[in-house]
Amino acid sequence: MHIYNSINWKTMQYPKCKKSYIIKTQISNQKSMDVTFFLQNLSKREEETFKDYVDEKLPTIANLLTKFADDAHLLKSTIEKFEKHDAFEVEFCLTLPTKTIVAKEASHSITKAVDLSKDRLISQLKKHMAILRKDRSHRTIRKTELVKEAVEVWE
Repeated sequence: MHIYNSINWKTMQYPKCKKSYIIKTQISNQKSMDVTFFLQNLSKREEETFKDYVDEKLPTIANLLTKFADDAHLLKSTIEKFEKHDAFEVEFCLTLPTKTIVAKEASHSITKAVDLSKDRLISQLKKHMAILRKDRSHRTIRKTELVKEAVEVWE
């Protein structure tokens, strides 16, 4: 089964989601970002807390996306509340022209789950941008150490 069959594209809802919102957020004068919110088992207060907190965190993600056009990326943010465990699961799915990056975290507070997911998304995004630049500096450190050792041996 393809993902296309499980999502109702007319309303942009997952089959189990109760509510969804599509919001185009203006980050700065030139930058904007499309954000889709999928909310499940949340109260009105928790919905507002989640949307406001994600809007606060968007500029840090958008600053890394300067290489892409404004309409070339889409952020889907999903939150689900588990009543039994009193926990929240937040998932950020960033769709880029070159790759789709997914970051998912769970925590007992909305803000902590959003922060953890955002941090995971940013680290994956930085790694992907380094691959696009063909600059994986953390891999070249070992190679430069080996080259320095080889040069010392020859001297």
